[in-house]
Formats: sequence, C-alpha cells, structure tokens
Amino acid sequence: MTQKTAVLYARYSSDKQREASIDDQIRVCRDFCNAKDIEILRQYTDYALSGKTDQRPEFRKMIANAPESDYVVVYMFDRFSRDRYDSATYKKALRECGVRVISAMEKVEDTPEGGLQEGLLEILSEYYVADLARKVRRGMEGNAFKARNNGYKLFGYDTDPETRRYVINEGEAACVREMFALHIRGENVNSIARTMAERGWTTSKGTPVDYNWAYRILNRRAYTGLYSWGGIEVEDGMPQIIDELTFSRSQAVVPKKRRADESWEDYRLTGKLYCGSCGQPMHGCGGTGKSGRRYYYYACKANGGCSRSWVRRELVEDSIADAVLDICSNEEKMRMVARRIVEAYTEPGEEQAEIEAANQQIAALEREQHNLTKAAMNGFVTDEMVERNEQIKLQLKNLHNRLGILASQLCEVTEDDIVSFMTHGFDRSDEDFVFGNVVNKVYLFADCALIVFNFRDEVGDLEEIRVTLAAQKKCEPSEGFTLCSSGVGGGI
Repeated sequence: MTQKTAVLYARYSSDKQREASIDDQIRVCRDFCNAKDIEILRQYTDYALSGKTDQRPEFRKMIANAPESDYVVVYMFDRFSRDRYDSATYKKALRECGVRVISAMEKVEDTPEGGLQEGLLEILSEYYVADLARKVRRGMEGNAFKARNNGYKLFGYDTDPETRRYVINEGEAACVREMFALHIRGENVNSIARTMAERGWTTSKGTPVDYNWAYRILNRRAYTGLYSWGGIEVEDGMPQIIDELTFSRSQAVVPKKRRADESWEDYRLTGKLYCGSCGQPMHGCGGTGKSGRRYYYYACKANGGCSRSWVRRELVEDSIADAVLDICSNEEKMRMVARRIVEAYTEPGEEQAEIEAANQQIAALEREQHNLTKAAMNGFVTDEMVERNEQIKLQLKNLHNRLGILASQLCEVTEDDIVSFMTHGFDRSDEDFVFGNVVNKVYLFADCALIVFNFRDEVGDLEEIRVTLAAQKKCEPSEGFTLCSSGVGGGI
C-alpha cells in the first residue's frame, strides 16, 4: 500500500499570537502525521497574517502547488482560514486536485456526515467560548458604567494608570481641535488627512494617517464628553475636547458616507451551486440596472459553460434556505441524521485523557497567576513578571478554547440533543450552518433546483430534494431571471 503524503500549513496573527506559536503548530502536526504514518513533504508558514484574508504568500503557494500531496495538515481548521467562504472555495479547489484538508486537533470523518459533524463541533465550541466571553464582558461592562478604558486607545486621550479613566493628551487634542476647525471652514476630509500626514501624525500602528482615520475622528462623539462602549453610554464620561456646537457645525458639512447595502462578494452558495444545464459551477457576479440600483446574481461561466442568463442571488438563496429549514423540521429525518453523527464520533478515551491534562495545566497556570498577583499587591513588580502574566493569559485562553472542542468530541450530546437542535435550534440567522454544513451541492435548472444534503437516507444514498421555482424573464435581458419559491416537492 502506497504511503500517504502531506504538507503542513501553519499561521499566526500578529495581534493575538507570538511567533513561537508557529513552532507549536508544526510540532503538533508532525506528531499527528507520525502517528498516522503519513510522510511529510514540506511545510508552509505565514507569519503575522490574518486568516480572514487569502492574501497570504505561503497559503497561495500551497494552493498553487496542489496536488503535490494527499493531505494538507493544519493544527486547527481556523489556521487554514477564518473566512467561511474562502475556506469552502479553497477546500473545494484542493478536493478537485485530490487533496483533503485535515486538522491535527479536530477529528472529523471524511464522510457526508462529517460536514454536519464539523459544523456542530464549531457551534458547540463557540458556545463554550461564548460562555467564557460573557463572563469577561460582565467585567468590561462594569468598567464601562464607570467610564473606564476597556482597552481601546482613542486619539486625543491617554489613560490614568490608577483610575483607568481617560485623560486629555494635550498634543493630540490640539490636533483634534484644528481638524474640526478646518472642516467647519470647508476643507474636505481627504485634504485634512493629507495635512495631518504631512505634519507627521501617524496611526496607532505607526502608519501615516489617511482618510479613514480623519473620518473617524470627525465623527467621534467622545470628543464632546460622551463615553460609549458596547451600547453603554455615560454622559460627561470623557474629558471634553470640543463642545457640542463645534461638533454639530462639523456634522452639518459632513457628506453622508455611502455604503453598499451588501457586499459584492457575499455569495452563500459559492463552490456549491452548479448549472443544471451544463454541470459547470456558477459564480457570483453583479450588475447595475437602468435606475442605478445594484443587483446580485449567480452566473454560469461562459468559458466552458453554457452562458445561461444570470439568476438573482437573493431569490435563489432564499428558496434554498427555506427548503433546508423545511426538511430539517422533519423529526424522523433528523433522527436518522443524529444517529449517524453520533456513530461517527470516535471512542472518548483519548479526549478524556487530554481534558484531564488540560485541566491540570489550567490549575497550575492559575496558581502561578495568583502568586504573581500577590507579589504585585505587595509592591514587587518587574517587567519579567508583567510579560509572564500576559503569557499565562494567552495560554489559559488557548486551553479553554481547546477544552470546548474536546468536550464536544466526547459525544456527551445525545441523539435527542441533536434532533432538538436540528428541528428547533437554528433558523435563517444561522446561514453559515445552513449553507456551509447542511447543503452539499445545488443544481440549478430553468424552473427548479435540486439540493443534495450532507446526510444519507436509510439505504445509504445522499439525501436529495427538489425545490420548484417559477421563472419569469424580465423585460431587460441584463437583469436575468427573477425566481421565487413555490413550495417544496417530494424527495427524489
């Protein structure tokens, strides 16, 4: 039997992790491959780059080099991408090259049910972390009611180290006052930004100031004395830099900032929608009507496709989402899905041992943190202690995140829990789960759509359902078809 091969991919973000975390990720991935007898061909690493974008040199090189291996191994799936649509697109591109993305820390089977399992793991893990986040937020809300700094640097202010309240930075405050005065006299935001950049003002990251920086300052009510955080507002919570009259006069000359109602690239069925006529993938595109209104469509690629008329995005997605929610309300079908998901989980022995080890690490770190706090209260503080305290906070956060994943993998969730969630626990607001984990593929015909789900029926075939669509070509050919759901037919 030919030995399987893999490449490793690791990434860290400059604002939340340290460079050493790359070594930790690679070590875990290597241990995983060694345990599975997978040969490692090479590794790709991106330093200080966010997973929310695909503009990562090593990541793009790894995609371009496929299929050099059987697997791409990552520490956790969020190292591959934090953007669900990028993740789906690139995973699909790799699958077409015969390459599968696997996580060294998250056990997801390569089955149709695995897509559902992965989605449920994410939801359960997010709930665990969200519970911790709520506790942290309560403390931050307490700070907000007292108008204390919650970790945000505001240009024009410093923070009093004892009270944690904002105090005026006179040098920056003078810049703020001048900016408002220039704007009231008629200078536009771009001109003001250029003036301040020429004088050497920089952002908190050290880059020259720009239009966005100036725009935020000219629209920040904090300078009038209003403290605001997370929906909590405290009048006179900030030291006043400008008065209300100055702010109002500036607002009177600020043009309304134009924003698109939707992102041009927010297409939920990317990588899953296929033309029913020619079988080619359909991609997202946009157009503008005679009235100037923007429209969003799915189109069959002209190169290799049949170049059929464009189809309105929101109407297709609404019909698919309604059909998904309809079939997921069927308790009998969801009982079948739940049974298969529970069966897909591995024995919990390894996870239980790791949970115990993680809890021991957490206890040891909390003891060390307690000792550092006592020393600080006694007046003994060094730079090394401060740095170590920050390291402990990061380690505790990572351990709690890992505990959330492990707890979900223990399969303490029963069939009844999964059935209850599938039939009542999510709705249209959970579109990431609906389109990302429940739907496998969609084939769009002229008058209907065939949805293939990520679960099987009792005889082992992928579950399918046909959604009937009424198609009516509009007068203007550029506007394509208008589609609306006319109910859900029986299973195919």
